Amino acid sequence: VHTAMPFTPVLYKRVDTDDSIWLFVIMVALVITFLTYLFSAYLGRNLKALHLFVSKATSDEPLNPSDLHFSNDELGDISRKIAGMYTQLIEANERSEREHQLAIKATEDKIQMNREMSSNINHELKTPVGIIKGYLDTIIQNPGMDAQQRSLFLQKASANMDRLCSLLNDLSAITRLERGANEIIREKERV
Repeated sequence: VHTAMPFTPVLYKRVDTDDSIWLFVIMVALVITFLTYLFSAYLGRNLKALHLFVSKATSDEPLNPSDLHFSNDELGDISRKIAGMYTQLIEANERSEREHQLAIKATEDKIQMNREMSSNINHELKTPVGIIKGYLDTIIQNPGMDAQQRSLFLQKASANMDRLCSLLNDLSAITRLERGANEIIREKERV
């Protein structure tokens, strides 16, 4: 229409824009800029809190996820879930470390107990063997020993042999216990 009509002052006045339109455009642009700033600040709050959380988590600083204030929107929910998962991971690692330390202590205690048990077994087995050897050596070295004395020595040697057999049976039971409860022979209780 503008090109079809000759450009006259009357037409120029009709199609000319008012300078106040530029003021309106600038005002709308400022309002939109301000609203964009507020909206990005609102969204950025979660990102800042999440950034603070991640930077503290990666630098092993003490962190309390409840100190982080996430908004009540989808991004805030995701951020809270990430913080919760991190807390659970830290707690699981601490539990694992405690259990590991307990397992190490239990292993060390078992090794110490096995050393003490080996030492005790060694001592307990040497005693009857030494007594039996002493009685039998005495009988062999003294062929003219009277029958009553020889019988007494043989009885004492036999008693210590019984003690040795009992110790070996106990040792066998302990070995079976260490292998597993399924290998233990159970007897019915007599009442």
